[in-house]
Amino acid sequence: MSARTQPITRLSRRKVLRGLTGVVGGLSIAQLLQACSQPATPSPAATPAQSTAPAQSAAPTANTSASVATPTAATQPQAGPTTAPAKTATGQTHITSGSFADAQILNPILSKDTASGEIIDLLFSSLVVPVPPNGKIEGRLAREWKVSEDGLTYTFSLRQGVKFHDGQELTADDVKFTFDSIFDPEIDSPRRSTVSLALAGPDSITVKDPYTVEFKLKQPYAPFLVNIANRGILPKHILGNLKGKDFNSADFNTKSPIGSGPYKFKEWVKDDHITLQANPDYFLGKPQIDQYIYKVVKDATVVAAQLKTGEIDFAGFEPALLEEMQKVEHLVVKKYDTFTFTFYSYQLDKSKTDLFQDKAVRQALLYALDRKAMVDSIEFGQGAVADSIFPLISWARDPNGNPQYNFDPDKAKKLLDEAGWKPGSDGIREKNGKKLAFTIYTNAGNKVREAFVTAMQQQWKDIGVQATPKTEEWNAFLNRITKSKDFDVFLVGFAWGPDPDESTMWTTEGQNGGFNMNKYSNEKVDKLLLDAVKEVDQDKRKALYHQVDQIVLEDLPSPILVFDKALVGVNKRVQNLDPNAFNTRYNVQTWTVTDGK
Repeated sequence: MSARTQPITRLSRRKVLRGLTGVVGGLSIAQLLQACSQPATPSPAATPAQSTAPAQSAAPTANTSASVATPTAATQPQAGPTTAPAKTATGQTHITSGSFADAQILNPILSKDTASGEIIDLLFSSLVVPVPPNGKIEGRLAREWKVSEDGLTYTFSLRQGVKFHDGQELTADDVKFTFDSIFDPEIDSPRRSTVSLALAGPDSITVKDPYTVEFKLKQPYAPFLVNIANRGILPKHILGNLKGKDFNSADFNTKSPIGSGPYKFKEWVKDDHITLQANPDYFLGKPQIDQYIYKVVKDATVVAAQLKTGEIDFAGFEPALLEEMQKVEHLVVKKYDTFTFTFYSYQLDKSKTDLFQDKAVRQALLYALDRKAMVDSIEFGQGAVADSIFPLISWARDPNGNPQYNFDPDKAKKLLDEAGWKPGSDGIREKNGKKLAFTIYTNAGNKVREAFVTAMQQQWKDIGVQATPKTEEWNAFLNRITKSKDFDVFLVGFAWGPDPDESTMWTTEGQNGGFNMNKYSNEKVDKLLLDAVKEVDQDKRKALYHQVDQIVLEDLPSPILVFDKALVGVNKRVQNLDPNAFNTRYNVQTWTVTDGK
């Protein structure tokens, strides 16, 4: 059997589904197929300015932050939530989105994940937002804005009469307070590295009058609107007296968030549901659906099953379910390319491990992976093998001349041999008495990622490398990769926004207050990315990003496996909901339900 056909056989769809059967024993084939789904509703992810952050699922996200991983052990599916799900009040309409990942925090400058971002998008308003079909910027809190001729001053005129959910008027003071808080080194904001690319600090933001705020840039920053001005605005009158740790741990973040968005916070039963109530004073008009319920179940299997039964109205699902879901009469299924990708990251902090300091080792491990077979067998063809760090729909994408890592286990073995890693008596490679063995973490409950890591484990074993997969509940996993950084390798998903600036992941500055989670550092990359955000000519920016692309693909600090396609189901009872790669909830106030429930 050839090297090409062997992994394809091992990863056949029949075997992938057979492997999942043990996880969902007792379910029918139809339920099993639903179970393979990834419940990420198109929610915020590394998109525009709301942020960049790890995503619990591969399904697309949409308006706020960026995103992020899966090995062997799968969470046993449950029939439903452990406590009684939220119920709508008599006569009230509702929509229910579903996920196996609960939110972590509901503060727009502290959040690091897409589950939190979905709720944050509904609670908080930003100065501007990107909108479909192409990410064009529209005003929200800002009724208009002006940019100086040199591109260094942005002046926003705010809507008057906008109210926070407690009735207090939102003014320019709240805008300044939000960005001042991002700059506070004692506040745990992952947005700091991005904002610092454009602004020197709190003195860069000036309140001209109650409805006018001015941003003075320290240098031209082309993606200012999409990467910075699209940040949820916090209420100074509630948080203004809190500093550092008190701000980070405030009840506001989890128990009583107050924003100015289309929905108000009602309740959060951890690992069960979050219920939001329509804001009657929303400046774009009261949402026509009274309640928004974010339902949490323990496994992607249950998300998909409840999407099919109608208990969930809106969710992403995994590729194995596409044909099955398209046959469900009450669902509209949408499929589209996104800014989302699945990647794994090597620990480059020498104080934690020195296994991956040699670039040849990192490259060898990627050559050993048959990513095309993974896409075909695990994602059922609903994805594309990555040949760039820029997603398929990014205007900066140009894979020509990029280093390519086609499946080549012989080359992988040769690179490891040359790097001094020789097979030991047990077949595992060794060097200086140390084995090439490590743990790879990912989030539990994501069947696609579990299948990816299982395949990676076997293919690395074929070249004499021992990888041990380990899954964790989403928030525990998120803490591991973004806070303690206690990992050898992790696999996760991530989502960018319409602008191709990826500084938060690849720059040295991104190690502190960003999403450079594995301590990658390359001075040339730092400079190129800084030059790129200062360049306003798109063709020149693209040329700079092409250089970044080539260097990062040569260094391979965090190899991208695939660019994910979004597969989303929406119950036909819900109208005006249009899942998309740019901002799914931009028009949430116009959504309606046809059954009056």
